[in-house]
Amino acid sequence: RIQILFELMGEIDCNIQSVTEVLHAASSGEIRRVKEAEAAIATLELRPMYHPILAEISITSDASVTLKRMAAICLKNGVTKFWRSTAPNSLVSTDKDLIKQAVLRSYVEDNKEVFSQLLEVAAKISRHDFPRNWTNCIPTLLEVISTGTDHNQQLRALMLLYKIIKTLSTKRLSGDKQSFREVTSEFCAGQTKNVVSKSKR
Repeated sequence: RIQILFELMGEIDCNIQSVTEVLHAASSGEIRRVKEAEAAIATLELRPMYHPILAEISITSDASVTLKRMAAICLKNGVTKFWRSTAPNSLVSTDKDLIKQAVLRSYVEDNKEVFSQLLEVAAKISRHDFPRNWTNCIPTLLEVISTGTDHNQQLRALMLLYKIIKTLSTKRLSGDKQSFREVTSEFCAGQTKNVVSKSKR
């Protein structure tokens, strides 16, 4: 079936069904199917919407853990290869926006292996896009941490925030360092205000 899918790849849409079938084959452990799937992925990864679909499968779908982990790994690899605007076949801005929206919801994923891959995706994106092209990243996570009702999700949101801030702290350009100082200053000020507010209740 995957061979037929690969032969028709130039004619079919990149949708969640076709991507799911390829990921199933890639994780099957059968040498022939894995090789066919790898060839199909090499074609799909150049298509618009492929990487947002991977994000959707890895974060919010009812797929098996094996499939979600494979989707998260493929997403991480795609971000590494295609996120920079100067990269050959770089991701279009609409795909990037969808991926960033999905990554900011990744705290809902409770499997540690899948979530660890998504942490790496968040770190890679933040290194390229924060703060200019991902201004809502830290505020969104802080909102989840401070107002969420699910303790485990709050903890994972905190892990996301820590991973992103740790990544930003290693950037070397003076402009990036200044942005990092501003972000951490605002973060500390906000947290202090929250503590003071709670202590007065």
